[in-house]
Amino acid sequence: MITDNDIKKLKTIFATKEDLKRFATKEDLDESEVRTAFGFTDVQRQFTEVRSDISELKSDVKDIRLQLHGMEQNIIGAIRELKEDHDVSKKRITKLEKPPSPSKQIPHQLNQAPITSH
Repeated sequence: MITDNDIKKLKTIFATKEDLKRFATKEDLDESEVRTAFGFTDVQRQFTEVRSDISELKSDVKDIRLQLHGMEQNIIGAIRELKEDHDVSKKRITKLEKPPSPSKQIPHQLNQAPITSH
C-alpha cells in the first residue's frame, strides 16, 4: 500500500498540476513565435528604411560636394581676375609715377625752370 511518505516522495520527483501551470503551453509558444516573427519583420522594415535614408544621404552629400567644387572654382577664377586687374592697374600707376627720362622729354620742357611751391 502507498503511504503518505511515498506520495511526498513522488511529489518531489514528478511535476504536480501547480508545477505545470508555471511552464509554457504549446499555445503560449505559438503566440511567442508569432510575436517574434512580427518583431523580426518590423526590424527588417526599419532596417530597409534606414538603408534607404543612408543612400539618399550619400547622394545628397555627393551633390553638395559637386556644388562646393563648382563654387570653389568660381571663387578661384574671380580671385585670378582680380589679381590680373590689380597687376595691370599697378603697372599703369607705376608707369604714370615714373618721371620721363631726359631723352624723352619734349624740347621746350628742358629749358623750363623747375616749379617750386611757395
